[in-house]
Amino acid sequence: MSKFVRMAGVTGFTGGMTLPVSRASLLNAGSLVSVEPSGWGSVPATSTPVTNLASVQCDALVGADAGVLTFINEFTTPEGIVELSTKGGLHVIKKQAAGQTVARFIRISMSSALRTYLATNITHDLYLSWWGKRTRVGLSGSVLRYIAKVSGTATAQFAAGVGVDPISAPGYASPGVGAYRLGFTDHHDSDQYFLAVGSTGASSDFGGTTHANVFLDGMLTTGELAKSPSFLTWALYLEDLTVSGNTFAAVEAIDKALYTAMVETAGGVYYGDTYTDPATV
Repeated sequence: MSKFVRMAGVTGFTGGMTLPVSRASLLNAGSLVSVEPSGWGSVPATSTPVTNLASVQCDALVGADAGVLTFINEFTTPEGIVELSTKGGLHVIKKQAAGQTVARFIRISMSSALRTYLATNITHDLYLSWWGKRTRVGLSGSVLRYIAKVSGTATAQFAAGVGVDPISAPGYASPGVGAYRLGFTDHHDSDQYFLAVGSTGASSDFGGTTHANVFLDGMLTTGELAKSPSFLTWALYLEDLTVSGNTFAAVEAIDKALYTAMVETAGGVYYGDTYTDPATV
């Protein structure tokens, strides 16, 4: 029998109210990026395309091939390893040992067409979420990172970003509390996280171009070498709320219900996931 998530009393969402336990139920005319590494089968070679489950919707909105995403793997053995967990999550293990000399990243980059669209329509409302787990805490000297993001190239300003403190429990989001934030959810338990942020427009210093990466994990600076936390990513999602007509609260409610069913509930797709212990690397 199929499992379903029933969303009673959810308003402002253009989809149905009874949803199968699949993130495909999030997709609509405003969907831009939806990534689940569990469908990859293996860690992709660097500079190769990875599946964007929202590519049909993104292409229809932005243009042909706008939904193409590219996986970039800069890691070498001294920095750590990249693997898929038993349930298919993308696990980026950063070594906390001597021998590292260069800060390196795992990235998922957007097409130039999608970057241009986001920069051109930066006054649109956005919804961004990340499902993941911190599998090892960072050491003193490691810094907060935004794992899923839409950011400018010229400044540190984020139109939308979510991330995790490297050492303590809280999740973080940008924009911060204020006129540009529609909402923020930090739901975490035992280092497992559902993070979602909604933004409305962007501050004036966002700049005219959008940074290529919608996902970024790794050592952010050389000062973080041998100190960085490790993270596992199950999913990330980006939606243009202005196009879809959805509210942040409505999409967040459905996204979080799916997370609960797929990550926190026995029998869920990602429930009880296992992976290489970072302490052994």
